[in-house]
Formats: sequence, C-alpha cells, structure tokens
Amino acid sequence: MSESSNSLAREPTRTTTVRSTDTTTPRTGYDADTVAETLLRAFYAQDEREACIRAGDAAGAADAANAARDLMGEAFVAEFPHVPEGQAHLAGVRFVEALFLQDEVENRDEFAAAAADGLDEALFLTDTDPATARCLTTPAGNWSSRTSKRSVSTRASTRRTPAHRPASGNSTASR
Repeated sequence: MSESSNSLAREPTRTTTVRSTDTTTPRTGYDADTVAETLLRAFYAQDEREACIRAGDAAGAADAANAARDLMGEAFVAEFPHVPEGQAHLAGVRFVEALFLQDEVENRDEFAAAAADGLDEALFLTDTDPATARCLTTPAGNWSSRTSKRSVSTRASTRRTPAHRPASGNSTASR
C-alpha cells in the first residue's frame, strides 16, 4: 500500500464551520452545563448509595438511591428530547438501577454481610443470600446474579448457547 492511499498518513480534514452553539434542548431548556451537573450528581448519588450500604445506613442508602433515580431520569429527559418524557425518565431510572446491580455484584460479599447484620434487604435489587441466589456464569467466566425480587432478565442472559451445554457421550468432542 502506498503512503498516499494510507488514511493514517494523510493530514486530517480541518473545518472552521460550527453547526450550532445552542446547547439547549427544545423540551427542557437546560443548557449543557446544567445537564452535565445533573448527570454527575446522579453518579455521585449512586456512589453515595454504595457507601451508605457499606456503612449500614439504610435511610441514607434509600435517600441516595431515590436521588440517583430522580437525577438520572432528569438527565435522560434533557439528553433525549426526541423521546417521550416519561420513557426518557424511565430509561434514566433503569440505567442507574443497572449501576446499582453492578455495585451489588462487585460488592456482593460486603453487601451480603450488611444484610446479614440487619440492613433492610429491600435496599438491594439482587438476592443478598448466597444460598438462595441463582448465579449464572457468562462465557467469559464472569459471575452474574439473578434476582427473584425484580425481573431483570433478558433473552440474551437466559439463552443457553452451545458453549454452555455439557458435553455428552455422543458429541464429536468426546470421541
């Protein structure tokens, strides 16, 4: 390949044309700084929930979780003005709840200990009792929890692929 046809060797195209400097959305009128701050506050509240659970502070964890849901919903409404407001808000809530699930998986031993010490299990999206939690192993070997408290399953997470099927005596791999 000649150097002239190599896209990495060419100088990047530069432009001085700016399409728009208007950072407001039609629905909310938020400017970019306000939306960014709302998003950061939602992430902070998510982290605060985790810290409160670790500290055994049920009221603080519940307040932080509610704040994270509200703030992320608000951020999604502003970021996706073309989506109906209720759907955008719900998407934000579900997004931050997915982050809660990630926290619960990453800290499952500490969170289970907090629940065993009397922390209200209603604060968790997953089952905190390792004896009753149904666990799946992903193809990469990562641990994931399935809950009976909320339906968080998707077809992709419950579908068994050939890689998950046990080898049988009739398979060509065992011959």
